[in-house]
Amino acid sequence: MHNLFLGIVKTLWYNQWIQTSALCKSTDKRARELDVIHRFLAMFEVSLWAGKLPSRVGEPAGGSLSADEYKLAATYTWPIIILIVWETYLVEATEDYNNAKKRFPKAQEAHNKKLDEWKARKAGASSMHTSKKRKVDAEPKPPKDPHPHLHPDEPINLLRLSTALKIFCGSSISEDLLPRASTLFQDFLFEYQQLYGAKAMKPNFHWAVHLEEQIRDFGPVYNFWTFLSEQLNKLLKSSNLNNWTTGGQLEISMMREFLRGMHMEALAHMVINKSQIAVEKTIFEQILGKGDEAVGTVQDVVTEDVAMEREIINDELQSLLRVQCGPPASTMQEKLSDLARLTLLRAYNATHPQVHFILDCDPPPQTVPLHDYAVFYCYGLLDGRCITPASQSKCASAGSSLVKVDFDGQSWYGEIVNILQHPQHGVPGTVTETLLAEFCWMKEVPLSPVNDDPWSDLQVSACSPHPIH
Repeated sequence: MHNLFLGIVKTLWYNQWIQTSALCKSTDKRARELDVIHRFLAMFEVSLWAGKLPSRVGEPAGGSLSADEYKLAATYTWPIIILIVWETYLVEATEDYNNAKKRFPKAQEAHNKKLDEWKARKAGASSMHTSKKRKVDAEPKPPKDPHPHLHPDEPINLLRLSTALKIFCGSSISEDLLPRASTLFQDFLFEYQQLYGAKAMKPNFHWAVHLEEQIRDFGPVYNFWTFLSEQLNKLLKSSNLNNWTTGGQLEISMMREFLRGMHMEALAHMVINKSQIAVEKTIFEQILGKGDEAVGTVQDVVTEDVAMEREIINDELQSLLRVQCGPPASTMQEKLSDLARLTLLRAYNATHPQVHFILDCDPPPQTVPLHDYAVFYCYGLLDGRCITPASQSKCASAGSSLVKVDFDGQSWYGEIVNILQHPQHGVPGTVTETLLAEFCWMKEVPLSPVNDDPWSDLQVSACSPHPIH
């Protein structure tokens, strides 16, 4: 995590774009690149669990970015806005570069003249001996060689890095995509060297080359990166120090927290030992992380033996823990929309007729009327992430309802409108027992804010809301 984001991504953003003034803040007379990025961030929406960038990123007021923020920027924000920034300011940057090249010979000639005068003064001063202190006469600095602060190949190179990071840093990875990610990352490194020179390369760049082999050996990066433990450093820094710098003791604060944790663990062990309910015991074992990580060969064997006995219970528990519903939005059932009713009718009758609309004049035999009401929920939990449907959201942002669905080998993007459960009487099956979601899917549109659509080669497309259920 830190190697990729606080190493490579930070080097590209801070060292190559911010410190070199490739991206500058606006002045009173001229709008600059960072102004476009700030206006974009003000209206940019992303899933809330992905994080948020400072509104003044790139300026001292925005502060330094954390690894999480660099991850969000490199995989979500910059692949969109950086290309638009380059499209907007590249022509202007090229004109500034050409004008700087025209002024450079005169600046070099003026520097040579000042340098000759300085050498003459230095030679005359060395022959004079005086006890009085003289002002230091520093050597004139040569003018900087002109260079374009925006290069046309930089946005495409960023897209290579972003796509590789998106694949490498996924919670689940298809092995077929690993060679593509490695190729894109190596292409990024070669182009980076061409753009900024070999001196701009860092050791982090080489270490990340071995990421494909590490993922094949250990699985997705979530299995072996130290990001979670590194996050504890931030937790310790923000903890109450009990005036430690003026005589207090940090160790006492940490020991009190440790004792509280031990007390909670003792209570959990008591429930595990005394409870007669298998699911209840398994829940507390999951809380303690019991059996999740082995520390040696012997424990590996024991874990495998115990796992066979708990397999059925764990499968049932995980199905409950992975998807959970929040509280109902109302004490009464609410009426379904016409489109939702039609979708439910098709789902119930997918294999054979089971339900019909109440107003059907000639319903199929042995079918029951479709219940027009359902239980709507305030939110749902998916793998610990809270998803608030758009109909229940209290704010104007859709960040808590945006999802990506991988189904039948394809990826779908959309907004969850409702989370509901449909109590249909007289129909056995999973539809009545399953937590349902009503989506507003995104439909791909032929839209590109820049010329030549550089995103299409990396399988990135623009979408607009399209009500499909």
